[in-house]
Amino acid sequence: MTTDHPLLLVDGMSTKFRTKRGNLVAVDGVSLQLDAGETLGVVGESGSGKSVLGQTIMGLVSHGGSTTVTGNVRFKGRDMQALSRKEQQHLWGKDIAMVFQDPMSALNPFKRIGMHLTESLRAHLGLDRIHARERAIELLRDVRIPEPTRRMDQYPHELSGGMRQRVLIAMALACGPELVIADEPTTALDVTVQKQILELLESLRAEMGTAVILVSHDLGVVAGRTDRVAVMYAGRVVETAPTGQLFANPRHPYTEALLAAVPRLDQEPHTRLESIEGALPDMTAPPEGCAFAPRCKYAQPACRNIVPALTPAPDPVVAGRPHATACHFPLPGIGAVELGTPASPVPTSPSGKWSATDGR
Repeated sequence: MTTDHPLLLVDGMSTKFRTKRGNLVAVDGVSLQLDAGETLGVVGESGSGKSVLGQTIMGLVSHGGSTTVTGNVRFKGRDMQALSRKEQQHLWGKDIAMVFQDPMSALNPFKRIGMHLTESLRAHLGLDRIHARERAIELLRDVRIPEPTRRMDQYPHELSGGMRQRVLIAMALACGPELVIADEPTTALDVTVQKQILELLESLRAEMGTAVILVSHDLGVVAGRTDRVAVMYAGRVVETAPTGQLFANPRHPYTEALLAAVPRLDQEPHTRLESIEGALPDMTAPPEGCAFAPRCKYAQPACRNIVPALTPAPDPVVAGRPHATACHFPLPGIGAVELGTPASPVPTSPSGKWSATDGR
């Protein structure tokens, strides 16, 4: 869905934290757009800047002091940075909400579940105590929590991990926000509960028309559940595309490596998975060129000296959104594969590296 006025527009946003070793660049010049009712997946390794991106969009990262935030975030055309703290807080829960990855730290252990839910209902919707409680019970029922009336009077530690995560989702959706940022909503949950949580988010998104940013380190989580995917590495978006195109034709070597590390149903039993050698760079001293170059098997001298720009790929444009990658020598198109199934490795030249004559 594409409109003249996107629900969310992020332009050149950077977030830096002052540390004893210097400024740590957590988010580096990220730009993205999200329309009403659209779902965007944000994927990458731990430490790639995904969570900080979501928190900065929300306005949860404090400006000044040891933190520097630059760039522009516009929500429904409003400049989020120009809002006062009180004005931002008025948007939280009512217009923008966040599902945090650790429910035990996100929920106050001294407050009953009912209090967590009724606070925002009374503050943003003006409901009285009785009607707020009735609505809170409905929300718990909506997120498939059994015996919702009894759960209202329980404390977070009395609920299972899956139930606590459902409470966070109920809190996020309580006031009918137009945008929900789900930050690793299935972390530390077993696979059965993960599936239930993801299906719950999808069904509620479909019913309420809420736009969703789904943050995850797991490509399997975003496959089939998002309209588009943005792959982050070292604070930057290195590839973005409609979900089907990204899985069918990964253009960035990092995306290819992530896909190769995912188990496939068509693999032989005990097949050894690919691994990505090395580690994320020290972002207190970012590399001069492409941050992935030290780990990239296709890297050439130019990769280590020049930061590549996010450039549209020749793939067909879907719903007005091009497939774009930040790579000096992007991978060639390799043909469609089943959604959610990583593509076969791209053949390399005899030297193991790509050259300008390899069609990249």
